[in-house]
Amino acid sequence: MAGSFAAVASIGTALLLLAGIRSAPAAEIKTVSPSAYEDMEGEGGVVGGGGSSPFRYQAVFPAEDFAALGNKPHWLVDITFRPDKSLTSPHTVHDPDNEVRLTTMPVGPPNLSLRFDDNLGSNFMHWYRGPATFVADAAGPVPGPREFYNTDYSAGVTPYLYDPSRGNLLMDVIVWQGRSASDRGDQVPGMLTALYGSSSFATHGNPIPAGVFQFTFVPVPELTAVSIDLIPAGVRLRFNGVSGRSYNLERAPAVTGPWSTINTQTAPASGFFEYLDTNSPMAAAFYRTSQP
Repeated sequence: MAGSFAAVASIGTALLLLAGIRSAPAAEIKTVSPSAYEDMEGEGGVVGGGGSSPFRYQAVFPAEDFAALGNKPHWLVDITFRPDKSLTSPHTVHDPDNEVRLTTMPVGPPNLSLRFDDNLGSNFMHWYRGPATFVADAAGPVPGPREFYNTDYSAGVTPYLYDPSRGNLLMDVIVWQGRSASDRGDQVPGMLTALYGSSSFATHGNPIPAGVFQFTFVPVPELTAVSIDLIPAGVRLRFNGVSGRSYNLERAPAVTGPWSTINTQTAPASGFFEYLDTNSPMAAAFYRTSQP
């Protein structure tokens, strides 16, 4: 390896250089939108959620609700919503075929088009397709809001790299085969930030009040150390990930690629994991991480 070696920890077009390195273990971040309702009931009563009929649902979440991300790209790995407090007994909702697409967009809620596809940005991606189950462990009346539904995306999600500095987050959901029961979700009547179409093939929707959602993010691992080992000869990389999370390490001769996966690891309890690359044929190598 020559002295021109450069390293980045990145995914897509988001590059995290060896600046601002932190040594504390990384951790998942949970955020709620609308953020003002994190600890407050939405006063909206019960949302029907489609019952047994197929439907399409679209909602936009303002970038400012994701301030906890520190204006940095993070992988979005879980999405759930909150049942209304009128739910007083355990409740399960099952979607046999649930499709979720995500995108970043500059347009705010008042300017959403009633045509669903007009709101999909150029970077939209399929986050999930398959069965989805939502379980609420509600028991008796409560003075405040309920806990969020426990989610099971059994087919496995494809983590979405969301960068709040690039705009708002838009979620597009198609429930192809209907829903086993009403989701009875919490609702904020004064915020018309969502659209509802009464068919899975709907092209247009009607404005409806916002639901209260919770998002789970995983930080992109930070490169905390780089060294050149002589015996065996190679480049040693040290990353700061989230304990228990698996990561692919990819290498390329240039930032633009082509990229190839050279190692997959699960971060230990400390969150820090290392890799010694003894096989790089290039004088300058670029590295990035991705979620398997």
